Amino acid sequence: MLQHVLSAHNPDTRKEGVVALSLVSDRSSLLPLLISMADDKDVQVRLAVVASLADVKSNAATKALYKALEDPVPEGRFAAAEALW
Repeated sequence: MLQHVLSAHNPDTRKEGVVALSLVSDRSSLLPLLISMADDKDVQVRLAVVASLADVKSNAATKALYKALEDPVPEGRFAAAEALW
């Protein structure tokens, strides 16, 4: 079910999937799935991923946030920098 939501055509649906992942990702094996959504084509989905990763204290989350500093959209880069601050 969750995989279906994360691969939906509608970016709002994918964003809601990211939010759902953020509720459990810091204590489960779902963190890699959340991190993989950082490459989504929609900036709002990527921003949701960055916001979610900001609360996860792990090396993998920090590495993903550093990668997000290279987002093609300025808002994405700013959100990543803010999350790392």
